Amino acid sequence: MANALKMHEYDVSSLTTDRERVAENIATMVAAIGDEPPRDMSDEEFAACDFEPWQHTEGEWTPPTNEEWARLANPHLMMVRVAWVALHKSKDELIEMAEGMFKEEDGEENLLFATLDRLVETSNMFKGFLSVCDAAMARLMVAGMNIQDDPTVS
Repeated sequence: MANALKMHEYDVSSLTTDRERVAENIATMVAAIGDEPPRDMSDEEFAACDFEPWQHTEGEWTPPTNEEWARLANPHLMMVRVAWVALHKSKDELIEMAEGMFKEEDGEENLLFATLDRLVETSNMFKGFLSVCDAAMARLMVAGMNIQDDPTVS
């Protein structure tokens, strides 16, 4: 089982650049992470943060097209439902469920490993969404901090 779980380690090279860019932006825009306690940045420090626009690269993560959105429900939204159900089961219930899945075939592999594969794919897809949303949110906050206060606007 340990070897099977090793197969499911997160490794998506197309997100490496995005993860690095997000990490760099976050490191610049928020408190240091580690042994130091987090600190709040002043409005001036936050507004002074600088960044360059991302450049498109071959093989980068991209959001789904309009046609692809419809296909995301199966399998990805179904996998989120499976994950949610699993979180509401006891350890004993999950062991029993996993044993049954292990004995059931899904194509060329058992249902347990097939489900783990699909959960990894779904997790990776949502990590791409999260990476883009986090970076955009940080940049929009910096941009918003640079808007001059207008006393006539409430």
